[in-house]
Amino acid sequence: MMNLQTKSNYRVTLLVFGRLGKSAELSFSTIKNLNCESICVMGDKSGIEWISKIAEKFDYQKLCVHIPERKYLEALNLSNTEENKYSDFGNERFIKLTTFKWYLIKDVLTQHQNLSFTLFSDLDVVWLKEPSLNKFAQFDNTFLFVQDDSSLKSLTKHVCSGVMFWRNNNFSKETLKFLFENQLNANTEGKLIPDEPILNLWIKNSSRKDSFMLLPKSEYVIGHRFYHLIMKFGFSLNDLICFHANYVKGEKRKLRRMKILIDRLNKGTNWVIYFPIEILLKVWSKLF
Repeated sequence: MMNLQTKSNYRVTLLVFGRLGKSAELSFSTIKNLNCESICVMGDKSGIEWISKIAEKFDYQKLCVHIPERKYLEALNLSNTEENKYSDFGNERFIKLTTFKWYLIKDVLTQHQNLSFTLFSDLDVVWLKEPSLNKFAQFDNTFLFVQDDSSLKSLTKHVCSGVMFWRNNNFSKETLKFLFENQLNANTEGKLIPDEPILNLWIKNSSRKDSFMLLPKSEYVIGHRFYHLIMKFGFSLNDLICFHANYVKGEKRKLRRMKILIDRLNKGTNWVIYFPIEILLKVWSKLF
């Protein structure tokens, strides 16, 4: 079995449009510690400036910048320099920008032919352990390993496109091209569709059920399992590879959840103070 843990075998891929916040900075501080060859990024002018400064702050010198083609930006009525601020989840600009997730991943696999995989990570993911990529090598027919966001009692599989490993082969590139073109066409026609529904629709209609695999829920933890994770209800913190701090609104709450987890793992005491705040906010949101 090949060893995929060497630096020559995978890169991390990040989409960075606009100046992001402290939670993204914290996420990057964990991503830079992964044993990858380098970090590939794509974004607008302000996004690239932002992540370059963050990389410099952490003395990380292996950023690889990929530039989106102007014709696609223009097709979506996007400028490479407009709105130099972060686009909130769900707004029109954000949805359009997610189209470039597929473009970037395909570009990374095409430009860096030595890669076995590329790991796409949203910048609200805390990486706590090196991903066990060597486990993926035995699944020769599987080209996509993706975060599981299925409901506990649901028979229907639902994936989250915030954490994905793509194998570097022709089938991956063909699929990524298909996903990009479908989302691009929908969004240029005014039918705003984010990246995640596009991927789930492809999975639902795929005739090759062995072409993708869900990542273990106990190792790649989704945001709505935050409370169970911190209280260790059905989770072992020792098994945790990453935590995706989605399913929460607001930069402050996202950052607080990430810090709570890190403090919990480091056997600190601050999490005991801040975790009840998150519980109270959850109860409040249910009542009002």
